[in-house]
Amino acid sequence: MRFVCEGVKKGIKAKDNQPLNFYCISCTPWMTFTGYGSRVTNGEPAYFPVVTMGKYERNGEKISMPVNITIAHAVSDGYHVGLFFKYLQDEIGVLNRENNRQFEEMI
Repeated sequence: MRFVCEGVKKGIKAKDNQPLNFYCISCTPWMTFTGYGSRVTNGEPAYFPVVTMGKYERNGEKISMPVNITIAHAVSDGYHVGLFFKYLQDEIGVLNRENNRQFEEMI
């Protein structure tokens, strides 16, 4: 049995007056993953990106964190997704250098 309430909006873009450049960011810091998929509940195409990040882990000298982006190929291609990951890695590198500098000042 399925109940439908008149006038009740559901789904990821249920809020009125959202900007055209809307996107979703989700974080699951309690788990790691190798892949992640998301779907819009009403079955319409998702022309906005969904970025999901998971638990970060230390592997020797490196720290890794799973990051996934889901977006329709109609609005983006591999080049743009590659730019997203490049910029993300660049920003993480800046944070890492700043963190190391602050740590060295404490010693």
